[in-house]
Amino acid sequence: MDKSSLGDEEAFSHLFLQKKDRLYSFLMRFSQSPELVEDIIQDIFLKLWSNKEQLNSIENLDAYLITLSKHQLINLIRRRARETAIVATLSGKARLHETNNAPEHLALNETQEKLAAVIEQLPNQQKVAFYLSRQTNLKHEEIASLMQISKNTVRNHIIQAMRTLKKSLTSLLVSITVHFFIFF
Repeated sequence: MDKSSLGDEEAFSHLFLQKKDRLYSFLMRFSQSPELVEDIIQDIFLKLWSNKEQLNSIENLDAYLITLSKHQLINLIRRRARETAIVATLSGKARLHETNNAPEHLALNETQEKLAAVIEQLPNQQKVAFYLSRQTNLKHEEIASLMQISKNTVRNHIIQAMRTLKKSLTSLLVSITVHFFIFF
């Protein structure tokens, strides 16, 4: 690690070859995409190279790399969840243009906006657990390992998130129903 921290590319390449398989195995437990895992590993080592001067201050490189892997994966999942929500919203809007039904258009738009707003307002841990569970279909054990919390805590986060969503969407449904009967 001393040579890597001084900018020795050969030493850094050796470090990469030495550590990449362990990271790959770890990340494949949470992702079914080898390409995604390889991208994450590349990003991790790119960050490591960018901050090579600090390599000597890392006491446990394996633990540091696992932690970086978890953070990279969570960030990627968050980004993909946002992208999925945007695509869902856009595809919903496209379907509305096809139907030309104003009440449906209004109801779907309002529901999608409310849902996105409620999810965004969830506490961070609940939001992450919810996305990992619902968007990436990870099991509670996998989420617990990734977030470094117990399986029961993951379960509780997801239950709380679902309760919050249910309560918010129920009030929205009542509001839409009332508007529907008043105006039609």
